Amino acid sequence: MNMNQSRSPRTVWADLSTETRSRAVAEFIVYALLVVAAFRSLSKHDIADLRGSKSLWKGVIPASIVNIRQGTAWVIPVGPLLYFSLGRRRRNPARRSD
Repeated sequence: MNMNQSRSPRTVWADLSTETRSRAVAEFIVYALLVVAAFRSLSKHDIADLRGSKSLWKGVIPASIVNIRQGTAWVIPVGPLLYFSLGRRRRNPARRSD
């Protein structure tokens, strides 16, 4: 069996339906907004407020999983989700004394 015969045919952007392309663009926009929000948050927080170094998070935040296969497309913003869920330390708000 030839190596090329064992692979499934590649799906390209032009092969996707209009609905699938629209959904992929919307998911990319959400991903881009999350990345911008995560980088903005990272720049505002001190190193003491983070788990790990800023340079670590600068490398992790842009990470995503993109899959275009068999007529479907999706984007998972792994980096921003990791940053917002694990990267920032939770600070206990100072108790207000009335």
